[in-house]
Amino acid sequence: DIGVTGVQTCALPIYHRVIAVSKALRLDLFKMGLPWHKLAAVYNSCDPRFFDQPTVVRSPPQRRPFRVASIAHFRWCRDHATLIEAVGLVHAQGVNIELEVVGAGDSVLKARCAKVVADRGLQGSITFWGERMVDVDWLSSFDLFALPSLADTFGIAVLEAMACGVPVLVSEIPPFMELIQHGRAGHYYEAGNVSSCADALVALIQNDDYREDLARRGRARADDFRPAKTTKSLADVYRSLMREST
Repeated sequence: DIGVTGVQTCALPIYHRVIAVSKALRLDLFKMGLPWHKLAAVYNSCDPRFFDQPTVVRSPPQRRPFRVASIAHFRWCRDHATLIEAVGLVHAQGVNIELEVVGAGDSVLKARCAKVVADRGLQGSITFWGERMVDVDWLSSFDLFALPSLADTFGIAVLEAMACGVPVLVSEIPPFMELIQHGRAGHYYEAGNVSSCADALVALIQNDDYREDLARRGRARADDFRPAKTTKSLADVYRSLMREST
């Protein structure tokens, strides 16, 4: 699921230019049959000025849980179950960890995830918020942001967490790897692999310096997505279309 329906796919070829929000999505559209010369990649923007927070990664004392946030609507491609199961494995090792999940969506998928939580006895460690307002103060209070998607087009929630100075853990899918520069600005694990996700969580929990470094690198990476850069990229696309029409 790359966010393009069959109807849209049929309609897209009539346009002079199709703008994808990542290079990974542009490649997916090309694989779906769209001509490469009609495709352009222009990233979503994120103004770090609205997310300014001091980049401070707290070393969690034993009496305080290591807090993880995840923001994504419940859809099959978001793969909440893998993250929940991984948190369960980490919790079973005696680690004081909490996960807070924000997002509405498919009620059946959410019910299945809630059942996993109940079956693993994780009711006190995992919270489902549904739809709620997420602000900078709330997001910045977490030790880690995680997004376990099996498919995505960009990862705006990941970028916003990076802009807040929160280290990120993502699944190893092309748009996310593009966003975190293949591990330079974030940590990743094998998509859909519970053990890999759990190992990544443990590695991050145990290494305060590494998390702090990821937070700094993520914040710097967020600067690459300032609105001015997106505006310039869009203007370049429009200029190229104007040249083609003359």
